[in-house]
Amino acid sequence: MARFLPTTCAVSAVLVPLLAGGCVQQDKYDQLLQVKRSLQEQLLEVTNERNSMQAKLRNRDQQLTAAATDIKQMQEEYELLGGTVNNLSRNNRDLALMVSEMNIGPLPQDMQIALSQLASEYPDQITFDAESGMLRFDSDLTFNSGKDVVNPEGSESLARLASILDSGSATGFELYVQGHTDDVQPKYSRNQHPTNMHLSVHRAIAVRDVLVNAGIDSDRVQVAGWGEYRPLIENQPGGTAANRRVEIYLSSMTDTMSTTDDMAMTEATETVATETTATATVDTDEPMK
Repeated sequence: MARFLPTTCAVSAVLVPLLAGGCVQQDKYDQLLQVKRSLQEQLLEVTNERNSMQAKLRNRDQQLTAAATDIKQMQEEYELLGGTVNNLSRNNRDLALMVSEMNIGPLPQDMQIALSQLASEYPDQITFDAESGMLRFDSDLTFNSGKDVVNPEGSESLARLASILDSGSATGFELYVQGHTDDVQPKYSRNQHPTNMHLSVHRAIAVRDVLVNAGIDSDRVQVAGWGEYRPLIENQPGGTAANRRVEIYLSSMTDTMSTTDDMAMTEATETVATETTATATVDTDEPMK
């Protein structure tokens, strides 16, 4: 509106002297009225635009206020959900411990609890199966690519495992360490590991050495390697991380001794039976006296 004041004043300045003089040409008068009407129309248009913009601003302010209220409500819901997730996480951990305490599988209760706790501390590296008494170590997190040297993080978790297996009821268990690979053959380390079979065995030996150096008796640990021949899932082109692993199975030495004794008894029985049969044959062949 302010921008039209100078023009209005100018028109007034022209009209006043003319009117005061009492003699104004009709065409000039009509021209001035035309200018006046034009200015009034522009003023009305600008006023309407201003009112429209003010209405839009009020509407935008209302939308911003509503959005701020929604954001605050969503933040409260997010915090509530966060608390719910934390509670669920705690419940899951408690449930895992309860399951391990049920003494399912071949391992004693104290071992299941300790090994479950160890796996929970290294969730990306260790998987524990209480039913089979097996711990699975992800090779990609235990070894560097194509190598058989246990990296620091792997050494740390294996040392923790050794402390568990060297105490309590775990001292009565033997360890079977099995190495596995995917079907991608060694490339840069081929001189040390000609095939995946070599690499899997060498990695199993490396794990055994870490455990023995951490305090496990060497006569409790047996190693094996399967190369790419025992995959967990179908191998994919370019490598399959899930199949690159080292598995440690725990078996009671009492069960092993019983199996060994049974085998020895069977062999002894078969030997006695063979000897008896042989003796009977000889006696039969002897001439009558």
